Amino acid sequence: MTKPDSDTTHDAKPELLLAVVVPCFNVEDHIAGVIEGLPEWVAEIVAVDDCSTDGTLAVLRKLASAEPRLRVVARESNGGVGAAMRSGYRAALDGDADLIVKMDGDGQMESAELPRLLQPLVEGRADYAKGNRFRHVRDLGRMPRVRLFGNVLLTFMTKLVSGYWRVFDAQNGYTAITRDALDALPLERLDSSYAFENSMLSLLNIESRPVADVAMPAVYQDERSSMSVTRVLFNFPPRLVGMLARRLFLKYLVYDVSPIAIYAIFGSLLLGFATSFGGYHWWQSIRTGIPAATGTTIVALLTFLMGYMLLLQAVNLDITQSPRLREPREQLKSRCGARPFQRPRRCFRRTTRLIHSRMMSSAVRATRAKLKKCETPYDRPCGVSVEGNGWLMKLRRAVPTEASWRDRLPYCRGAGRSGGRCGPRPTAARRAGR
Repeated sequence: MTKPDSDTTHDAKPELLLAVVVPCFNVEDHIAGVIEGLPEWVAEIVAVDDCSTDGTLAVLRKLASAEPRLRVVARESNGGVGAAMRSGYRAALDGDADLIVKMDGDGQMESAELPRLLQPLVEGRADYAKGNRFRHVRDLGRMPRVRLFGNVLLTFMTKLVSGYWRVFDAQNGYTAITRDALDALPLERLDSSYAFENSMLSLLNIESRPVADVAMPAVYQDERSSMSVTRVLFNFPPRLVGMLARRLFLKYLVYDVSPIAIYAIFGSLLLGFATSFGGYHWWQSIRTGIPAATGTTIVALLTFLMGYMLLLQAVNLDITQSPRLREPREQLKSRCGARPFQRPRRCFRRTTRLIHSRMMSSAVRATRAKLKKCETPYDRPCGVSVEGNGWLMKLRRAVPTEASWRDRLPYCRGAGRSGGRCGPRPTAARRAGR
């Protein structure tokens, strides 16, 4: 993927291979400009025609005859952008691509933004990157008002559904994903309609994959969007509710039992009971003219508040569980000499130890070095595991700052560090008389 330097030969294999998947539906006037505008360092181009009714497929086949990197996938029936991307992702996984980018065929996404979109993935900070058109305030004025309202509404709902509370512009289709992350996703569960991006984020959150937001300008030409406010208000909510339920069930009940699922379940039950119970008695009081009893009102109000607080706590915990971006891999590469795209597990362990060592004070580091030189278990402090978790706090309690560190350490006999009798270290006179 990375652009070779001027002094490197063309026979050298790049470190990363990039594939671009282009879903196409009735984009006869724009697709040629999209394909021809891709840079030469793109290794493979997969164009998926979703049973277009115009001449899109003919244009693609004509371009494929002149462009060896282009691979055309023709679907027999129209399934939506999600179905087209499933076919494109499977075709890209059949190749050797390390990074897969989604770029629509309507010309709204500039290929010049590819390096910025891929940077979080190449550095290893994220497994999925997406564009964000709301970072450029000047470009928001060019966005149609209906589309702006729909994107803001869907973004808020997607934050709740996907669990990525720091990601905005959820409907932006300019995305990039690593091969490892794409292999881990069940592609058959991706939504076939315009909720494809939302379902993608929901599945990525189940796998705890970091997602990066990349600011980029919005490009609008003479194309017309098929997304309407009616579809946003009536078709999206049922799909999003299903995604939310599946994510909470898999992530917080199947993979790990978490209080988030418990709070969400009981909060929803209490809130539903309070709404139905209170609404029924409220309607009865209006119909009969007799006010509801005080106890009935208190029961409805208390259950409503309890359900609301439980749901609010579940949302708060879900925000804290949102996957964070990793440390840039370039820093790990400089420490370990690993290739950028590989997973340097040893490097991560060494880096973790390096970070912990920098946090220690010089006195504790010196004491740890002395403890490592001990030859027998009796020379180590009782109950202190040098390599185990939490050894630093135990070491600070065991090692005094005054006198000799060796004479003041607890002394263990019998079972070494894990057990036995502990007491003051015997002096030379006591050892001679024993």
